[in-house]
Amino acid sequence: FYTTIATSALDYESEKIVQKALDHVAQGRTTLIIAHRLSTIRNADKIIVMQQGEIVEEGDHDSLMKAQGIYFDLIKQQYLRQVEEEEEEELQLEQKEITKLMSDDETNDDSIEQVHRKLTIDSAAQSVISAVYGMKNSRASYRWRKNDDENMITMKERKKSTTLAILQMNKPEWLLIAIGCIVASMNGATEPSYCVIQTKLATVFQECDENVQKRKVFLYILLYLLFGVISLVLLSIQGYMFAHSGEALTKRLRSKSFRAILRQEIAYFDQEKHSTGVLCTRLATEASAVQSASGVRFGLILQHIFGMIVGILIGFVYSWQLTLLMLVFLPFILFGASSAIYFAIAAFISYGTFLFEERAVPFENGFMVLNTVVFAARTIGQELALFPDYGKAIEAAENIFKLLNRKPAIDNESNNGVKITGFTGQLDFKDVYFNYPNRPESAILRNFKLKIQP
Repeated sequence: FYTTIATSALDYESEKIVQKALDHVAQGRTTLIIAHRLSTIRNADKIIVMQQGEIVEEGDHDSLMKAQGIYFDLIKQQYLRQVEEEEEEELQLEQKEITKLMSDDETNDDSIEQVHRKLTIDSAAQSVISAVYGMKNSRASYRWRKNDDENMITMKERKKSTTLAILQMNKPEWLLIAIGCIVASMNGATEPSYCVIQTKLATVFQECDENVQKRKVFLYILLYLLFGVISLVLLSIQGYMFAHSGEALTKRLRSKSFRAILRQEIAYFDQEKHSTGVLCTRLATEASAVQSASGVRFGLILQHIFGMIVGILIGFVYSWQLTLLMLVFLPFILFGASSAIYFAIAAFISYGTFLFEERAVPFENGFMVLNTVVFAARTIGQELALFPDYGKAIEAAENIFKLLNRKPAIDNESNNGVKITGFTGQLDFKDVYFNYPNRPESAILRNFKLKIQP
């Protein structure tokens, strides 16, 4: 005995595929079908039409259609409703396209100015309201801040556990990731080396001997080319290792997510947030979004962090005084303060001039510190701008792991249950009540009685 309940969330093509699979599985079994769409029961051997709890028609699809009774009217009504829905969907798509084209054409400076003016007024109004009610709501704001701090701690712990779960999922590619990390560290060390060569090349013109100048310029140009070739090789290896591991992770997450979706009970798919389109979109986007927390992006972040560390070490070697000065401005440069770099250069020139006059630091060493430390800080600052993508990756990973850890109400992979002994094949249903979990107010079966003989 095999029971199937087809969901109304399927489109026409998906319904055909599911129905074909169900027809294949139902061969050799007595099947009781409860369907949303009449098209899914047209191949049934016996169709029973009930009205007000009584059987009014009985037979197969062809015989009931020839009778042109209640079943015939239901088929006709459902067909007309399906045609109307398809026409309505086409009309909505056309309206969306027209609206999009019109909105693109009407975008101009006046609308931008109006939006800017509105934001300015809203901001000013918010400031006045905050000033008037600030004293009155101090206790409430303290409670809000306390709750925000607790939420922030919880969010950080959740992100940490999610990141560890991602790394655990990527464990089969640990060798590729390890090689990629080593190569990324080596590649990061080459970036400050360019600054060293650039500084040497700029200060070579202090040499009075023209032959010495030409020889050193030729040497530094060769070093440029050498480091360029080295960077090309290292970047290629790094990109391959992290891209391969990232794509393997994406494939693994997408496969596990698909298996987890197939495990869920039928009622799971009746919810709007679990419709076919939503689930397909999640399979296509969320698994790929997790790569922002691993894969190539992770390699670039590691590369630039290591480059900044090497740049700071080089700065301490050439002038610890100026390096400490640059480190004061480092946090502001990292987090994108546009004027921080200019203040850092101004402070460097002021203090550097004093050290040059006192002959505490050679000019070449000071220029070396400026190039290596500031360049490394600006590079890592650009990577920090990509952290919103990291947040999206963590959110996508949380959704995936939530799906993987969800226990369906009816687990088709579970072996638990009652084992029936002495089964003769006779089924007797008495006083059966049934309704869908998402529509508890609509009763599907009420005081249902059915007896099936073997």
